[in-house]
Amino acid sequence: MENLRLHPPLDSIPTRQAKADIPYLHQTIPKNTWVLIDIRNIHRHPQYWEEPDKFDPDRFLMERKKGRHKYAFLPFSLGKRQCIGNEFSFIEQRLFLVRLLQRYRILPPKEHSLKILHQSHPLGIAMNFFIRLEKR
Repeated sequence: MENLRLHPPLDSIPTRQAKADIPYLHQTIPKNTWVLIDIRNIHRHPQYWEEPDKFDPDRFLMERKKGRHKYAFLPFSLGKRQCIGNEFSFIEQRLFLVRLLQRYRILPPKEHSLKILHQSHPLGIAMNFFIRLEKR
């Protein structure tokens, strides 16, 4: 869940097309403009996520989810427009991880210092993550 929050399958989803000019705040959304949901920004918004750029799988524990807005996490959208492959994806991810851990040991890299494993980009941009897999 935390990986999907930081790296959603899609950064944005087109949801509606304006049928007329729409005044919004100090601007106008022109007719025929597609309006998008910016999933990446929602998933990293400090209003909904404490330390939004930090990888913290515990933020999805039941006690920490209480009170969070239901639309703060939507890697596959929500409601009637939700991806029909949502549940399949979660099952497939678990199975992949189980098979990977059954077949390989995950070890630190030989060529890179361990410091590189803990680097993060201030803008939350995905960075290379070096590991070594050793067949069991």
